[in-house]
Order: sequence, then C-alpha cells, then structure tokens
Amino acid sequence: MKNPLYTPVPGTDEPFDPKATPLSWDELKLLYNANQETVHRIDKAARLAGRMVGRIVQCGVADGYATYMIIRENKQSVRLQMCPGLGDDYMEFAWGFEATVMKSHWVFEQLDNEPLAPMLFR
Repeated sequence: MKNPLYTPVPGTDEPFDPKATPLSWDELKLLYNANQETVHRIDKAARLAGRMVGRIVQCGVADGYATYMIIRENKQSVRLQMCPGLGDDYMEFAWGFEATVMKSHWVFEQLDNEPLAPMLFR
C-alpha cells in the first residue's frame, strides 16, 4: 500500500549504495534532511489536529531508529508503514515494511513525547 501522506524525495527511496548513486554523501544528506522535514511537518500537523493518522512512531534498531508513520487507525489497532529515505532506513524486524499493531503496544507511549521525529543529520 502506498503511503498517502509521505513520498520520499526521488533518489532516497532505496537504501544508499555508493556504487549505484551519482550523488555524494553531502548531496544525499540534503535529500535525507528534506525527507526528515516532511515527516516532521506531517507528524506535527497530525498532532495539532488530534489525529493518529500521520503521527510518527520510532523504535530503536541497531544503532539508530526504525521510523514508521501511522497510515490508518482502527478501533484497537493502527496500520504502520515504514518511512524510507531517512538515512539508514532501519526496519523493525517484527513489523517489516508495513504492519498492523495494537494501540496498547509500548511504542505508542512515545506519542506524548516531543519531538517524535528529531532532525537526524544536523
């Protein structure tokens, strides 16, 4: 399912491969920051509107974070989709690219913490 709220900048929607990209790391970093700004803006708008759809959920993976956006809300669960183009593009092993997760899951405790999507590359 395509995320209706977030589309990464072209060139950042695949994991970084230095042999396959003509861009330098500094150029990619600018694109990743643009994606991070977009995700942060969507999360902030959803938070201010009191909606769960559009909120960002992050969970620790390896030496970074897996970043997911809530793309659908049900009564007791939400549908999450990974946000590609944010650097390492870590994925939560149990969730994969997209998953339905119960609202009682521990990761939703962070929805009251700010900021949910810190600027990673500043």
